Amino acid sequence: MITDPHEAAQAIMWLQDRMHERAKTGTVHPHLFVFLDDLLNLLAVADISGPLAEITSLGRAAGLHLIIETQRLGMRGAGDATITGNIPARLVFGTADAQDASFFTGRGEEVTLNC
Repeated sequence: MITDPHEAAQAIMWLQDRMHERAKTGTVHPHLFVFLDDLLNLLAVADISGPLAEITSLGRAAGLHLIIETQRLGMRGAGDATITGNIPARLVFGTADAQDASFFTGRGEEVTLNC
């Protein structure tokens, strides 16, 4: 278990390296599941959106699976569309309204209110 955001960023870089190694060998490896808790805080501390986007798009083929928790999706919460677009399943709990639920499940667009 890694609790330090800087150490977690290093672990993501390590995971990206493992993904490339697995892709080169072409052999079947055991599945590796990585749990990321509070992605928003991790992205605020370390710039890992590039490696994370690559892992979300190519990792499944190498047997790498991410389970990501964040309190907010969209640009501020889960990186960008490259990351969220490659997350095939989502669980959403306790949204403010149906519009948020639709966006968070990937079935709608985020609406920004200008106040």
